[in-house]
This record gives sequence, structure tokens and C-alpha cells, in this order.
Amino acid sequence: MRLGTSLAITQPRLLGGLWTPSEIATAAWFDAADTATITESGGAVSQWDDKSGNANHVTQATGSNQPVTNAININGLNVLDWGSSVNTKGLASLLGASNNWRDTFVVLRWDGGATFNDFNGVMTGTSNIGLIGNVGSANAYSTEKWWDTMAINGASVLTPFAVLPALASNSILQFTANSDISVSGLAIGSDREISNRGWKGVFAEVITSETELSTTDSQKIEGYLAWKWGLEANLPADHPYKSSPPTV
Repeated sequence: MRLGTSLAITQPRLLGGLWTPSEIATAAWFDAADTATITESGGAVSQWDDKSGNANHVTQATGSNQPVTNAININGLNVLDWGSSVNTKGLASLLGASNNWRDTFVVLRWDGGATFNDFNGVMTGTSNIGLIGNVGSANAYSTEKWWDTMAINGASVLTPFAVLPALASNSILQFTANSDISVSGLAIGSDREISNRGWKGVFAEVITSETELSTTDSQKIEGYLAWKWGLEANLPADHPYKSSPPTV
């Protein structure tokens, strides 16, 4: 496996000796629990900063389309709320072309009902289809996409990529491309910034890499996220971090 080309910088660890994504090269890392990375006014979020060191910050200038901070917690930690009644919200950055969002982990929840009401976006490029819901179904949209495989809470999701009702609870979602991709921009919680295709629910953390991570590193990220966000009970019984979080 080739080395990632993105920059990794050392971040403060949650507790002494616990593993965090700062131990690996990440292309982008958004953490709603780190409120210092959130620019807001009256709770409305205009910018969410990238902790990877690559400055892939995402923004939203239109007030009515801004998600909300300091309103909802998961495991006592702040998350960003897209709401459940409208789907116009999202955060994005143009970032130019040729971004390689190859392996992505998202802690999120869907609050929009038993099926997707539109092509509700989890993460896309600003002009490329990433992971979005398939309107009128419980499945992820499975054509014209950049990813090949998906897992929820450490367990593989097979065709037809049924993600609901699993995502109706706080979950760790992973989606991976089997080879390098070239994506323009980045949009979180929307489908390519297309109106009325925003997410309905919350985002807690987003971690993406320019390489397909090894099984060992993938499981470390799952363990880190699970224990941080109180989701360890959702991991498979044979997961190496079912009983305790990863350490350095």
C-alpha cells in the first residue's frame, strides 16, 4: 500500500495513551466535539474547520442553510444538527479538483423517517456523487458514485446497500473506494450543494484518508469513534476494540 500524500499533524489526545486519528495521515478531519473548530453565530454554523492540517475547511454563507451547534449532544459531546424538517442545509468547500477522498468514516444519525425523501447527501464532491440516499428508499444511491464498499458500525453492508433503519440510530458509517479517485471539492451533509438534497439529522465526526486504510488502521478508527461517541456496544462481538479503546 502506498503512503498517503496528505499532511498529518499531532493533535492533543483525548486521554493519556489513547489512540486518535492524529496517529495516521488524514486528508480531512472534522470533529464537532472540538467546538474550537466551529465558527458560529447564535448557534448557526458558518464554518467547520479541518483538523488534519490540510485546511480543507467547509463553509456555508447562507444563514437559512447553516446547521446548528450547541443544541444536541451524543455521549455528552457536541454534534452539528441539520434538523429533521427541511433538507436545504450543508457545508462545502470548492477546494479545486483531484481530491482523493478514498476512505471515509462518519459518525452521524438520520432523523428523516423510514426512507430518504430525496438524494440526501452524506458526503460528496461539489460536482461528484459520493454517498447519498436513494429517494423513496432505505438504500444508499448505488450508481454513479465514487465508493465501492460500505460498513456500518464495523460490519459490511452488502447490495442493495440498505442503510436505513440502521442510520436512524447514532452510527459509524464507512465507505471506501477500491482505487484512487479524483473529486472536485467537498460537501458535507448535502448532495453537491444541490438545493433540497441536504441531510436530515446530525453529524458528529468525519475522517477521510487519501488511501484505502489497512484493516488495522480502519479498526483503530472504528474503536476510537465508538468509544468517544458511546457506540462501542454496536461493534461486532469479534471487533478488537469491543472491550476497550485503541491505545498508542
